Amino acid sequence: MRNISIHRSALMGFAALWIYYFHIVPVELFSRGQQPSELAIYFHGEGFCGVDIFLLVSSFGLAYAFQKERVTDARSYRKYLVRRFSRIYTVLLPTALVIGLVDNWSLREFFGRITGLRQLWIDVYDFLWFVPCILLFYLLAPFYYALFYRARRKGTFTLVAIVLMLAINFALRNVARYDLYGILTRIPVFLLGFYFGHLSIEDKKLTACGTLGAVVCLMAGLWYSFCLSQQKTVWLLPAYNAQVNLFIAPSIALLLANLCQLAKESSIPKMVKRIGRGIYAVFGFFGAISFEFYVVQEWVWLKVCNSSTLQALLGSSMERMQAGCFLLTLVGAVGLHWIAGRLSHPAISRKKRKC
Repeated sequence: MRNISIHRSALMGFAALWIYYFHIVPVELFSRGQQPSELAIYFHGEGFCGVDIFLLVSSFGLAYAFQKERVTDARSYRKYLVRRFSRIYTVLLPTALVIGLVDNWSLREFFGRITGLRQLWIDVYDFLWFVPCILLFYLLAPFYYALFYRARRKGTFTLVAIVLMLAINFALRNVARYDLYGILTRIPVFLLGFYFGHLSIEDKKLTACGTLGAVVCLMAGLWYSFCLSQQKTVWLLPAYNAQVNLFIAPSIALLLANLCQLAKESSIPKMVKRIGRGIYAVFGFFGAISFEFYVVQEWVWLKVCNSSTLQALLGSSMERMQAGCFLLTLVGAVGLHWIAGRLSHPAISRKKRKC
């Protein structure tokens, strides 16, 4: 389990690029003019699982943060929220300001979207649905962890909490709006991340049996998810294709983290190791800017598709538009990361300028 902590940034980078592929890159791009196979369409559509990996790794990190500094009263809760919300809003506010000015948002639309209230009351997918999702999870996380921390059998407690959340989701299926299940179906995997974090803090290692179990869970989850995607029927809960990510996302995170560690420790040819380090560095880089990369990608792609000026500059072929979108998204993400760093640490920035 500790390998997730060691390779956390690379896992987040993998998730960020998978989400980008799901959002922006059409599956037809790699089909060479032929009709893409059902399997290719499925794996492209499964890209939203990157969100579940991100949430799992986020709550995994929260377990470490709560272990280091417990939230026990109103003051510590306020301090915790300031730290977590500042990470979101130092990126979200500059993004929303630019998008709002370009797209002519009203003040009501602007404040509704940056607070997440518009998404929760009208449509989750109105603007960056992940933002109200993670903000809600951050608000409630200390209360859940307080109960989790006191539980003697944390594995049993986690299982009961997940089953309870699934039961609540089932009970709300004819009450809650369908789009809200984009958030509700992610709660179980977020709770599981705390348990993984606890095991990592306890220095528990993934045994051979555990690795085999992760492989079985992954294969079973992919098979079942593929069957559901073909039948196009709802099983128990809305957003049926997100339900099995509770098995897929944790399995991928565990197996990738252990694969990274195995590659790091094993003696393999130098050339292979260099290639592996290069791929790992790329994942790590995108992990560091994962949130910034997420918030700009769909808007940039929309502008590339609808702007004749950008198409004249980049080229109107799908390949050129894709390359241009990726480059513009990357530049925007890096710029946002720089701005967020200055907004988060203004005192440090002033010191550097004086030096």
